[in-house]
Amino acid sequence: MNLIKVRNYVLYPKISGSPTFKAGFSTIKPAPVQFHKDKGGTIVFGEYPEDYQKLLQCEFVPYAPERISKFGNKKRIIPAKEAHYEYIYTLLPHYHIDKLWSTGHGSGSEAVKSIVKKSLNDPETNGRVTVEATCIDGKTAPGGFYYKLGFRFVQNDLNKLCEQWLNDGGQKEGAPFVTGMMYLPKENIQHCVDYRYK
Repeated sequence: MNLIKVRNYVLYPKISGSPTFKAGFSTIKPAPVQFHKDKGGTIVFGEYPEDYQKLLQCEFVPYAPERISKFGNKKRIIPAKEAHYEYIYTLLPHYHIDKLWSTGHGSGSEAVKSIVKKSLNDPETNGRVTVEATCIDGKTAPGGFYYKLGFRFVQNDLNKLCEQWLNDGGQKEGAPFVTGMMYLPKENIQHCVDYRYK
């Protein structure tokens, strides 16, 4: 197996045949990245757009009147619930980024763009890409990085934090410490593919 040395004494698998992209006068090689094609079918948790999910089940939940719950000496009032439908959705096929190791300025964004292009060229996935933005060094979180590329969290409150950060200049040093599941909305695909590291 070919290995590539990244930083001091850390070895990661080398990605064979990785394309090289030109940005300005420099050549940027994509960072090592692990990803896979997810056939979909997992239950949706969080807010995904319609083009990422399909309806699995629709269940009618009847009206439930207000009631009192007793536990020992304590009483608790459980409010009434109106009759409603509960919808359960599953994810459609998509590419998922498992791990990304930056090797320098612009390498991470080039790696992500190559996966987005792969998803765009796959008729089953049509540009759908997800990532779970997690902290791996105990100090930083990649949510802001992916947000800049056009990805969005499945939790709207985290998107609002990142939007405010971008409006305030989007400096790496002040990036919000946000983690969670993210997806690339179809309206942001072109932005991601055209993104140039500054």
